[in-house]
Amino acid sequence: MTESSLHHLAAAYSLDALGRAERTRFDLHLAGCYLCRETVAEMRTTVGAFGEGLAKEPPPEIGESVMRRIRTLPQDAPRTTSVRKRGRGLSRDEAVAVLLPFAVAVSMAAGVVLLLLRG
Repeated sequence: MTESSLHHLAAAYSLDALGRAERTRFDLHLAGCYLCRETVAEMRTTVGAFGEGLAKEPPPEIGESVMRRIRTLPQDAPRTTSVRKRGRGLSRDEAVAVLLPFAVAVSMAAGVVLLLLRG
């Protein structure tokens, strides 16, 4: 990782979103980079301000007005659709052709998630 690419990790570092190896490398970089120290400090201040705004409780009258509106809102009748019956289900080969790509995609997604979680 080049020195210039380390500067791009400041936002992720500020959000504690780096893996252990990247965080260690950025910590070493941060010790000698005034610009990144300033960037991280500013981002953490901004993120903290966002968090404070989200932590406020809404006034109780909002919940009451929402519940009042829900009680008076007419509901639509459930929609029904006709189901066309097929003669028979899929053959074994058709089922494999349909399900195999799906199984491969799910396996690949699970592998990516595991790699990301290992950091």
